[in-house]
Amino acid sequence: MSRRDGQTPPPDPDPWLTAGEVAELLRVSPATVYRLVDARELQSKRIRRSVRIRRSWVTAYLRANQVTELPVTPPDGQPRPPPGARDHRHVGQGPGLA
Repeated sequence: MSRRDGQTPPPDPDPWLTAGEVAELLRVSPATVYRLVDARELQSKRIRRSVRIRRSWVTAYLRANQVTELPVTPPDGQPRPPPGARDHRHVGQGPGLA
């Protein structure tokens, strides 16, 4: 969009996004975005039959719903090997293998 003086306005620092654009940012389907909007978990503005969401509202949603991975310690207190690591504790042990 250009102004009457022929110059292009600066980009909006907090642009309005469509549900599809938000879905791409969140790596979810547009249906999930609409569910978040309907549940009022994600702030939005309805303009006639469409939904628009500020980028800052998406950022606020992500901050409020950030999940941090906690280390899991099994009941025996021994740390678990990382996923995909082979467990060699039992190799060569057992009856008749010592």
